[in-house]
Amino acid sequence: MIKTIEKTDMMVSVDIHNEELLEVLNGKLLEFIQSVPVEKGEYAQKRFLQQREHYCSDDYFNHIKKMWDAHNGFPEQLCGVGFEGGQSPGLDVPNNAEYMERYQTVYAELAGWTGTKRNALFAIYPPGGYISWHNNANCDAYNILFTWSETGAGRWKHWDPKKKEIVVIDDKPGWQCKMGYYGSYQSSADGRNVVYHMAETDCLRATAAFIFNVDETGKKMAEMLLEEIQTP
Repeated sequence: MIKTIEKTDMMVSVDIHNEELLEVLNGKLLEFIQSVPVEKGEYAQKRFLQQREHYCSDDYFNHIKKMWDAHNGFPEQLCGVGFEGGQSPGLDVPNNAEYMERYQTVYAELAGWTGTKRNALFAIYPPGGYISWHNNANCDAYNILFTWSETGAGRWKHWDPKKKEIVVIDDKPGWQCKMGYYGSYQSSADGRNVVYHMAETDCLRATAAFIFNVDETGKKMAEMLLEEIQTP
C-alpha cells in the first residue's frame, strides 16, 4: 500500500478499494459522465480530433520540453468537454445549463469525499479525444486523479527525468487512480520534479483531478486521502 507522496514521485497507479468511494464514483457521477453528449462539445469537433497525432506525439513533447518556462504549463489542446471551475462545458445543446447544474451536484459529492474543493480538471473525452502534452508547472501541488474508461482503450504518458524515458500507464475498464507531485519551474530548476504528461483515448473516458498545497498540511491531507482510497 502506498502511504506517502514525496516530491520525487512521478505519477503512479493506486488501487481503489474503499467501498464508499466506489459507490460515489459508480453512482450519479458515472451516470452523468455517460449522459454527456461529448460529440457535441465545441472542443470535440472533427478538426480537433484530427490534431491528435500532432499534440500527442514525441515531437510535440520535445518541443514543449525545449521551451522550458516559456511554456505556461497549461495544455494547448484538450479534445473533449471540460467542466473545471464551474465554467461552461461548451456543449452545443439547448439544455447546456442543465448539464452544468448536474455537474456541480455530482462533482460536489466527490469533492466532499476527497476533502478538497480544489479541482484542477474535470474532463470527458470522446473516442479519439486527448489532452496534449503539458506539465502544470504553473501550479505547484500534490495531485490525485480519478479516471474512468469505458473499455480501457486509452493511456496516460509522462516523462520520467530519472530514467530519461516516457512512461506509459494504460487505462483499464472502469475506475483507476493515480497520484504524484507536479513541481513548478521555480521549485525544480533542474527539471527533476516537472511532470510532462498527456492522455489519449479510443473510447469514452473521464478524469477528475484534485490538488493539495505543497506545505506540510497539504501533504498530510493528500496522504490521508491516499490511504483512505486504498482501504476497504
